Amino acid sequence: MNTFSTFDDLWLYTVVFARFVVFFLFFPGISKTVNGQIRLLLAVGFSVCFAPFLMERYIKNLPNASILALLNEGLLGLFLGVFSRILLEIFESIGALISHETGLSNVFTALSKEEGQMPIISTFLNLCLVTFFFVSDMHHLLIQGIVGSYGYFPVGSLLPFHDMPEAILQTLVNGFKVAMQLCAPFLVVGILCNALMGVFNRLIPQVQVFFITQPLEILVGLTLLMIILPNLLYGAAQEMSHLFSSLGGDK
Repeated sequence: MNTFSTFDDLWLYTVVFARFVVFFLFFPGISKTVNGQIRLLLAVGFSVCFAPFLMERYIKNLPNASILALLNEGLLGLFLGVFSRILLEIFESIGALISHETGLSNVFTALSKEEGQMPIISTFLNLCLVTFFFVSDMHHLLIQGIVGSYGYFPVGSLLPFHDMPEAILQTLVNGFKVAMQLCAPFLVVGILCNALMGVFNRLIPQVQVFFITQPLEILVGLTLLMIILPNLLYGAAQEMSHLFSSLGGDK
């Protein structure tokens, strides 16, 4: 068991807090909707709870007390936080694509004061995904990931600048790939509907085909969304679970 002095114990909690507090700024589901003071209290609570465990298992040698050490831990928390939010942000773009294909791209609503206006389908899918995120206990994987990150990035270690761009780029590629796969039914139906309406418009140029068929387009899009919504959430949950599980762990 590691033995630290009183000052070292205080420094340990401060170092752990530096990584946790920045990470909670980007925590999915609460980063945009929960008050900053509550997020700060959550970071303090998790730091106090996990610091003894981290000291026992991961933290063998504390770095010297300095602003640079705190800055390094904060940047590591920033990297892990951004990394955890990338996929959720990508899936929010699915709603914009579905809104465009269903003819509801100009119907906006607000999810929170910070986000401004979003297409109504994007808002709905965001709420569904965040709800599914907590109901399925994926936030446990994320907390386990930040704790396990100390096995990959010990306190006082240098930032992995050479690995950060590659990890973020690979996550973006995989996220967009999965997003396009989940949106494929809407893309196919949208292309077929537009092609069919284009043919009718050429055959009957006197009739405003696109205006007349817009209610039918909305009905078809919402029906398709109702059918594939469970599979869409399941596919998104699988990809997020894989991503969050890769955030941290033992060496």
